[in-house]
Amino acid sequence: MKKQLELLWEIQKIDLHLKQIKEERDRYPKEMKRLNERQNIEKERIQKEREKVELLEKERRKKEGHLNLEQEKIKRAEGRMFEVKTNKEYQALLNEIEAIKEATSRE
Repeated sequence: MKKQLELLWEIQKIDLHLKQIKEERDRYPKEMKRLNERQNIEKERIQKEREKVELLEKERRKKEGHLNLEQEKIKRAEGRMFEVKTNKEYQALLNEIEAIKEATSRE
C-alpha cells in the first residue's frame, strides 16, 4: 500500500511538471504574438517619425534657400550704398535693408 501511494505521489509530481511544461509552451506563442504586435506598433511610430523628419528637412531647406536669397538681397543693397549720391537715396537704401532684415528675422 505504501509503495502504491509513493507511486501515485510520483505520478502526481510528474503530472504537475508536465502541466507546467505545457503552460510554459503555451505561454511563449502568446508572448511572441504580443511582442510582434508591439514591434509592429513601434515600426509604425518610427515610420511616422521619419515622415515628420523628412517634412521638417524639406521645410528647413526651403527656409535656408529663402534666407540665402534674402541675404543676397542685403549684400546687393549694401553694395549699392557706395553708389548713392544723396542722403535721401542713402536713407531709402537703409530702409530697404532694414525691411529685408525684418522680413528675414520673422521667418
